[in-house]
Amino acid sequence: MPTLYLIDGTGGAGKSDFIDYCTKKNSMQNSLIIKYTTKEIKTFEKSKEDLCYCDIQEYNRIKRESRGFYEYQFPSTSNINYLILKSDIDKALKKYRNVYIIVRSVEVIMRIKQDYERYFNVNVKTLFLYCEESITRERMLKQLRNESLTEEELEALVQKRIDSNKDCLYQYMSSFEKRVYDHLVLNSVDKESYKLSLNKLLGMYDRFDDKFSPLKAFIIMPFMSGREWLHFHEVSEAIVRGAKQQGVVAVRQDEACMSSISEIIEGIKRSIEDNYLFIVDLSSSRQNCYYELGLAEQLKTKNIILIKEKNEALAFDVQGRFCYEYSFQGTDYDAITSIVSKQIKKFISESIFVTDEIEEKMQEVKGIC
Repeated sequence: MPTLYLIDGTGGAGKSDFIDYCTKKNSMQNSLIIKYTTKEIKTFEKSKEDLCYCDIQEYNRIKRESRGFYEYQFPSTSNINYLILKSDIDKALKKYRNVYIIVRSVEVIMRIKQDYERYFNVNVKTLFLYCEESITRERMLKQLRNESLTEEELEALVQKRIDSNKDCLYQYMSSFEKRVYDHLVLNSVDKESYKLSLNKLLGMYDRFDDKFSPLKAFIIMPFMSGREWLHFHEVSEAIVRGAKQQGVVAVRQDEACMSSISEIIEGIKRSIEDNYLFIVDLSSSRQNCYYELGLAEQLKTKNIILIKEKNEALAFDVQGRFCYEYSFQGTDYDAITSIVSKQIKKFISESIFVTDEIEEKMQEVKGIC
């Protein structure tokens, strides 16, 4: 599944080098999102690979015709606008394994992160790149030395970059409590050492576990005996049928071969950690069901379908939650199948970033379940 990298950092910290190295290392798997900007290129500046320079009329036309966008100004005190189209991100995520965006705004990073983290099969990672002030100054002087600038103009440009970096670093430090950034990347070394550190960082996510093939649902329900065992077996089968209609494999923990209580408990914990969707039957007020529901909610606050027998009271802690009801008489098993199927379909539409690959896998899973 794709990884979306949101990259921020101080000026001269190597954001362009980062993008250049990553996108050209394997152009079939890596993509850079282009931002539209009203910024003008100064004579001593090079155009940026990730920018499309346009006048204000063209910028506003693109913004007006888009179906969703992220916009910010940088520096925040300027009137230079930057525009990121949501459709560009979506297209890239459907085609490439790694997608990169340079975003110089904490607020916009948080918005993009929130929008795409809701898809469990998109990995979103935020990076802040930093370079020490003395190294930044040295690199800028080397870069601009051959330009037709006076010493005063050169020093003014360098100092402007240093002052901007201090504001940027302050924003980074102020974002700790919000947990905006996943990694801080220090670039106070030579290019080859910098590439080695990038390889190490990106290697952490090269084999991102998508957990989609196939998508699994964990059934939490009472373990009963006697006549009630037959009833809950039918309930379980109805849940499995409903999940199968949407290409989802639903399993119960007691279907696994466990030789001890400790193995069962550890198996339940692993199953809850490994699944993104839970169907919970709270009938009979069984303590194990409420315990497992609590574990699931601690990890995933959404993606939980609650069902119970009619006329059964819920424990106080979940009385405010919506719970689907069915009949104990054995006449509502098809209704359970329908409820589970509809709710999983809704979950998929809201929580899975659908690509051609995903659609193919779902069809494949439906055929073999």
